[in-house]
Amino acid sequence: MHFVAVLYEKTGRSLESAPAPITLRGYNARTWAPPELAGVKLPVYALAYAPCPTCRDVYLDKVVNVQMPFTWGRYTGKMIDFIYKNLHRLCSDYVTQARAKSFDLYKRLIDGQDQLIEEAKREHQSDYNTISTPPSETDSDCFYGSLKKIIRFEAELTSASIDFEIARNRNANPGHIFSHLFDFNTDYSLNPRHQGFSSPATPDFIFGHRIIGDIKTGIWQSFFEHTVIAYALAYEDHTNQNMDYGVILNVELPNSRLIPVHHEVGIEYLDAACPHLS
Repeated sequence: MHFVAVLYEKTGRSLESAPAPITLRGYNARTWAPPELAGVKLPVYALAYAPCPTCRDVYLDKVVNVQMPFTWGRYTGKMIDFIYKNLHRLCSDYVTQARAKSFDLYKRLIDGQDQLIEEAKREHQSDYNTISTPPSETDSDCFYGSLKKIIRFEAELTSASIDFEIARNRNANPGHIFSHLFDFNTDYSLNPRHQGFSSPATPDFIFGHRIIGDIKTGIWQSFFEHTVIAYALAYEDHTNQNMDYGVILNVELPNSRLIPVHHEVGIEYLDAACPHLS
């Protein structure tokens, strides 16, 4: 997740020159569900994420009440989401107590990586128990090992960024530096009233009060961007403030790399990300 903050530092200036005004806002009645559907509420994933073009999956789940099988892919996605958010929490806890003279965030995160993975497994044990087709022991061990790629990479990015600022300032405060560079709000609860989203709608993160984000895993899919646009509309409905930018943190963990792959990740001006909605 902190990869997004480093990406912003490299591309942030380009965000100031928006290519065209966004005409659809969550607080604008043009984006609201029609009156005849006012009582129908669905989660964001069902309205914006579902890949079935006929929405038959939504019908089966929400009308017929046929529960879709819980897959290994959904489990791994939840685990990765947990790792990212709790890495941010661990960083925040450490920097509030650390002093510049003894600051070693990288060591703290690497030393605690096994504990973090075990914590994630305990948190999602009930999900694992309901997987329709459980993975082989080899596949599960490979996946749990690959989570260390995320931890190492995020630890390197975060600690190096803070170390750089400590090196520049004799009176550096690690906590203040972290808050400035990695200003993430995770699981921000939104209460949109008009789009038909059920409450709370919870984007995976909001960075710097201006970029809304969602974490996805596996091969990039074009419909991923619909999710972040939906969350932006929910944010605008909830806050009555504009949300112009979004990012899908797409995570791949190939065996051929020692770090996660984020090939398609970019900070998108939301009108450009989905121009047919403008």
